[in-house]
Amino acid sequence: MAGASGGDNWRIDLPPGAYSPVFEFHGDTALPAAAPAPELAQQEGDSAVAPTPLETRPKRFPGRLMVLWTAAILLTMAVAALFQATPDPPMDHFWGPFLSPKRQVLVILPGRDRLFAPPSKLAELAEAAGSGPDTVNLKMQRDEFRVVPNAQMSVQNFRAAVAMASFIGQRGHAARFRLVSERTVDEVRHSSVILIAACANPWATEMSRNLRYYFRSEGQGHTEVCWIEDRNTPGNPKWIVQKLWPYGPQDTDYAIVTRTIAPSSGQVVIALAGVNGFGTQAAAESLASPEFWQEFAAAAPEGWEKKNLQIVLETRVIREIPHPPKILAIHTWQADNFVGSAPSSGLSALNSTALHHCAAPDPDPASLLLLPGPRRCIAMAHAWPVRRLLPARG
Repeated sequence: MAGASGGDNWRIDLPPGAYSPVFEFHGDTALPAAAPAPELAQQEGDSAVAPTPLETRPKRFPGRLMVLWTAAILLTMAVAALFQATPDPPMDHFWGPFLSPKRQVLVILPGRDRLFAPPSKLAELAEAAGSGPDTVNLKMQRDEFRVVPNAQMSVQNFRAAVAMASFIGQRGHAARFRLVSERTVDEVRHSSVILIAACANPWATEMSRNLRYYFRSEGQGHTEVCWIEDRNTPGNPKWIVQKLWPYGPQDTDYAIVTRTIAPSSGQVVIALAGVNGFGTQAAAESLASPEFWQEFAAAAPEGWEKKNLQIVLETRVIREIPHPPKILAIHTWQADNFVGSAPSSGLSALNSTALHHCAAPDPDPASLLLLPGPRRCIAMAHAWPVRRLLPARG
């Protein structure tokens, strides 16, 4: 650009990548005012030599990095707060005390006596049962048949055991399985215990004798009628199975789930049993179902998580397969510490504690399981009046 004198020239350059113009004077006399321009450009970070993009971007990059880090920290805090605010699932509240890392898991199974006989005799019995006369006269020599104790288990009870084993394994625990006749006092004392079925499992029957809901039955075989009794309304059975499979078609079964927590040791005992095997299977499969526990938590009284409890279930049986049950009743009670003292160690302490619990108004069922057979019978007789209570098939 030409100045006023005609011989003085100004040159204005805008270097690539820069935002400040550079003024250059070409003439006979340098203007003093033009000198500060390069100094101003240097103060602002510009020069006559065009900077590359890598020289200008670092001034803005630390700010962006700080924003990203701040956002990441806030997001992490929000996720952590969300997890802390989310309550544990109801299933964990039920199983948490049971799956203690300090105790092994012991599953006690029922066993039935099995009759071994020649195939021809069994075929004769099967034919008579299908379309034969009302009375069957079957002659056998004594050496032709044998009765083997605890050599048989129903398919439904087996499925219940498989359901429990699968669930416990998914929770990172290993379960030991014992028949009623195989259990030892030491195993029971140091284990969290599951009792499967009531019939042929006398421990489960004895455990329920002094609880609110328990099994009762009358008759035998094809005349047997079973039901669940409510101790609060004696003589008024609500949940009855009139005809038990396999003596007749059975489209409904009932079950009781019980969890007790020993106040002194924290030992947990879970019993699941049906009037028949269908109820036992349905109860076991429900205990491993998150959907079932959501339904239970919506109906359970407040504070059930740390209490003893009983749940009465009803399941529909279609083609000898039980379907997911519905909840009929829930009962909870506090596991208070018992009053008094007992020896601190040894088998005598174990039996003394159990006898003390039996004498209490609300005995601890977990302790009853620890007694050997004869002493357990004495304890039961001491605790409750003698009553006729036939075990159910479940």
